[in-house]
Amino acid sequence: MLAPELEAFLQEIHIFRDVNPTDLSVVAKALEEQRYSPGDIITHQGTSARALYFLFQGNIAGVVVDDDGDKTQTHIGGMGSIIGAWELINKQAWRSSMQAESTVVVYRWPKPAFSAFLANQPSVLERLRFVANSQELASRLDLNWLNDEEFISAISRKHKIELVKALRLPGISLLAAGIIIFLNPFGSNFPSLWVALAFALFALGLGAWNAIDWGNDFNIVTNRRALMLEKVIALYDNRQETPLQWVLAVSVSTTPLGRLLNYGEVIIRTYTGKLVFRNTANPNAMAAVLEEQWERYKQRRNLTDREEMVRTLQQRLSTDAQEKIDPPDADRTEATELSQTGRDRRGLRLADEEQNVVTYRKHWAILLRQVALPTIFFILLISLLALRLTEALREVADSTPTLIGAVGALILIIWWAYRYLDWANDIYQITPTHIVDISKKPLAREVRMIAPLDNILGTEIDRQGLLGVMLNFGSVIANVGVTQFVFHGVSDPASVQQDIVFAQDALLKRHAETERVQRRDEVVEWLSAYHEEIRDKENLT
Repeated sequence: MLAPELEAFLQEIHIFRDVNPTDLSVVAKALEEQRYSPGDIITHQGTSARALYFLFQGNIAGVVVDDDGDKTQTHIGGMGSIIGAWELINKQAWRSSMQAESTVVVYRWPKPAFSAFLANQPSVLERLRFVANSQELASRLDLNWLNDEEFISAISRKHKIELVKALRLPGISLLAAGIIIFLNPFGSNFPSLWVALAFALFALGLGAWNAIDWGNDFNIVTNRRALMLEKVIALYDNRQETPLQWVLAVSVSTTPLGRLLNYGEVIIRTYTGKLVFRNTANPNAMAAVLEEQWERYKQRRNLTDREEMVRTLQQRLSTDAQEKIDPPDADRTEATELSQTGRDRRGLRLADEEQNVVTYRKHWAILLRQVALPTIFFILLISLLALRLTEALREVADSTPTLIGAVGALILIIWWAYRYLDWANDIYQITPTHIVDISKKPLAREVRMIAPLDNILGTEIDRQGLLGVMLNFGSVIANVGVTQFVFHGVSDPASVQQDIVFAQDALLKRHAETERVQRRDEVVEWLSAYHEEIRDKENLT
């Protein structure tokens, strides 16, 4: 690659955002271009890391071989990815082998040149440490909701100042326990020692809880979306996200203390409002990664359009055939894209899929809550009737209470059936083009709400309470325009959210493909007509 083009590529990488052109040309001159074919190994697990790599073309996977010889492969990077930051910053060997998944072009930055440059570039070193920390966190988490060819570009917890704030009360309690023990003038049997012990146990328990709670919140940017994970053990679980295509602007907000300690808010503005990464560590680096991935998403979309147009034009000009090139089979594309939707959730028939329409019911815990009262009354009534029919009470029994009890039992059975049908008739659906909420009261009005998938500007999940976390059910909220479309009480809300994302992604791809085909055919027809006009003129001369 020519030096100006290489420098332009480097300028798009977030770690070089604040580097002046002169220093950036020094980096460009030190880089070594390397090409690999699919299946080639770029780095080997366990060997010394001697360079930093910038991925310019293709996709790379990490292959980890454990002590038993079993291999684990994960997709870890696309264009612009930085490979080796964790190894070089922490002076460690390669944790995994890097394997080319396609034709790959990387730029290798040798360690001596890398170290010499960073000695005078603290901002680049800080950004690289952020990348290294992101790679470390990503390797520890099991993020099974990532799509194919989706990889994490940045991930961070809230700043440690938030952990310090959370530990203030436990610290004060522990200090109080120490003061009580130190000043105790009445000997070991005085009740104040038990009070001190209670303070100490409370402080340790609350401190451990708050530390774990701090460690469960993450802000994440992938090459497709930005999302925020929040979790309170056994009480609350929430995930908010927005696709990169709906991002309008990214900004950073900090306080004087935040600027001193390097934390603040990253504000992601979308069509429906904003998604805020609160008190995140190194907010400028996080915002820079987000902006980079946002720009690369738009570049990928434009590049795909151009490549398709060039390919079609070459095909048209290379033949005399004038038939219009047919677009891809929409039905086949639709079936392929939605093949993952609704998977592995057929237990208790809470989710079912038929002809690319996924149907969900509310969790069975909600059914139990709805039928709890009629069930309890029915059991009590049956117990009373059983007592009246025993030998001990037969002498005083008469037919009237028994008849009343039978009528009561019938009423309770009808009540129970009504509540069950009320639960069963409330369903949610994801079709190839819409999400649907159907609510129907038995023998009453049916309400059907429909929202187009391409109007969904972001989704989130809300799992509140111990029961919701333990039984894995909650609400999935889709932001549609200025309103919210809610799937209440569905089982495994994270997977339902992913099904919406999969379906929306498939629809957007189909729309984009249709638009590409239309634009392509228009341009190709014009260029083809121009080509024929030139050819006719040449034949006449």
